[in-house]
Amino acid sequence: MKQNMNQKGALLIESMVALAIFSVAMLSLAGAQITSSKNTFSSLLKTDSAVRSSEIIDMMRMNLAGVAAGDYNLSYGDTQPGSPTIQGEIDIKNWVTGLQNTVLRGTSADAEITCTGLNCTVAITWDDSRADADKGAVTNFTYTTDVNL
Repeated sequence: MKQNMNQKGALLIESMVALAIFSVAMLSLAGAQITSSKNTFSSLLKTDSAVRSSEIIDMMRMNLAGVAAGDYNLSYGDTQPGSPTIQGEIDIKNWVTGLQNTVLRGTSADAEITCTGLNCTVAITWDDSRADADKGAVTNFTYTTDVNL
């Protein structure tokens, strides 16, 4: 069967159009995958902060006298003593070291603990710019836990 001269190259054009449509679809899918990955990492940081907050709260519950004495108070940017001598300082040093060695490592994570009597607030702040870079939003995120020991 002889091919009509008007149809020469039609298969090539159809293939190019199909490839263009497929390319646009794959680019959209890749963009969705990147957004999903960013949001998953942000959720992981929030989950790790919740776990770390619970960890120090449990340590504080085991040393209520130290909490009442103010041994667990920690301000943002505080450096921990090199050789802690009381249980509260030991717990804080271990907790801050653990905080720096977890998923939050590399996010400029910092923590604050304030206690008034046995009412305490544990706050962990980190740079979440990886998740919010496209939105132009505030990049610092703070996870706060209030507890009455």
